Amino acid sequence: MKEYAIAACLFWASRQSKDGSFDEYMPNEKSHVATSFSSLAVATAYHMLRIQNKIVLTALEKACDWLSHNEDTVVINHDAGCVPLFYLIYLITKKKKYLHMCRKKLKIVLSNLHQEGWFNEYGGADIGYQSYSIYFLAKYFTLSGDRTVLSPLNQAVGFFKYFIHPDLSVGGIYGSRDTDFIIPTGFEMLMETVPYATEIAIALRKAVVEMKIVGPYSFDDRFLSEELYTFLEHLGKPSTPKKELPSQGKGFVKYFKECGLYVRKHNDWYCVLNFKKGGIGKVFHGKKIDLDFSGWAFKDKENVYSTYGPSVASLSKNEVTIQGNFNIYRFRQLGLLTSICIKILCLFGLGAQLKKAMRYSLIKQVKRSDIKYERMIEFRETGPVMRDQFSQDISARLMKTTDFSPIYSTSVHLYKE
Repeated sequence: MKEYAIAACLFWASRQSKDGSFDEYMPNEKSHVATSFSSLAVATAYHMLRIQNKIVLTALEKACDWLSHNEDTVVINHDAGCVPLFYLIYLITKKKKYLHMCRKKLKIVLSNLHQEGWFNEYGGADIGYQSYSIYFLAKYFTLSGDRTVLSPLNQAVGFFKYFIHPDLSVGGIYGSRDTDFIIPTGFEMLMETVPYATEIAIALRKAVVEMKIVGPYSFDDRFLSEELYTFLEHLGKPSTPKKELPSQGKGFVKYFKECGLYVRKHNDWYCVLNFKKGGIGKVFHGKKIDLDFSGWAFKDKENVYSTYGPSVASLSKNEVTIQGNFNIYRFRQLGLLTSICIKILCLFGLGAQLKKAMRYSLIKQVKRSDIKYERMIEFRETGPVMRDQFSQDISARLMKTTDFSPIYSTSVHLYKE
């Protein structure tokens, strides 16, 4: 097995660009995430198996040097992956410059941890990628023993605990990146160290067994090769929960105002809604999901119009009014001519600029229509009651959507039951 691992590491090194970066989708792309995540996987194998190979080590150092001069704070989990990577290379080489890189990158990552406890992902909180950043910082803590990261991890884990649903599913369309796949390893690493990490780890073990979350059994080949090792990397000790997760305990109201996420439990119902995203979210009664709502939508010949997207909310004790516009989404496919043009631009060294423009156009850009909506939610003893009004008569064409996501991202469209 060690020889297979060395062969894989050598193949990885053979794909490296001269400047130390790696491509993900396009030639000469210089992908931050591909460089960060693949280097961390190789460095983990190199350190764990005590590999001694000059070609692989040289490639790892080149990758670290490139990453030290490049950031991706729009999606902070990409930078978070550099923290344990730099520390691993410091352990392997004993070169202090990698320790300095690690501390500098850690400072950048922690500056993108909001006081509400969430890491910045496209300007908001995403539950799936929250588990990524927690994993990377937990891995760094396990390697270094640096207890200064425990307070930020306490915040991040404390935020995450609200999004384990009564049926053990986690996250989803209400996050900033719509993800419901989870990396449980960070919580395993933090068991008995960070409050609620043990309870979350135990819940996620059961969720994996019962296939309640998107996991290795539903990853495509890309995600399987990228993430399977994290599931195998660490398993905490057998343990029993010492306290209840929010979805299991007494009634409460928790509003994360800056990212728009509203979590409430009362009697036997539990809801997670995003007031900054059209009021989309999930409602459970007991362990049964009653509402999985990703917005109202209708189609014309070319476009889809949906309430999925930015909104404003006015909140009182038991009522909220959410206002916004139907947004226009056109689902485009990559054609041959466009693909050729992209590759030509990348060959001329414009890959990074092109990727930035495409990321904005395909993920962040929102085109508003002139059709307005108002959603009123009343929180009653028996659960939330929702009423919607529209500025135009479109009721005959409307569809209530579930898991509707206009984001062009592989992480959103993984298979699930």
